[in-house]
Amino acid sequence: MIYFDVLSGLYQKNIKYLMVGGMSVNLYGIPRVTQDLDIIISTEKEKEFRKKLLTDEI
Repeated sequence: MIYFDVLSGLYQKNIKYLMVGGMSVNLYGIPRVTQDLDIIISTEKEKEFRKKLLTDEI
């Protein structure tokens, strides 16, 4: 599942993120028919994130 790959990549690279939207609501047990993943990425280390994004696959 691509969701796992994305979240796993962010976690492995120690990038702080927050999952929001329909998918996060599903995790709380409120059913929503959605297949998109909405993520907010912390800008605390924006330069580091951009470098990781350009040099490695997240």
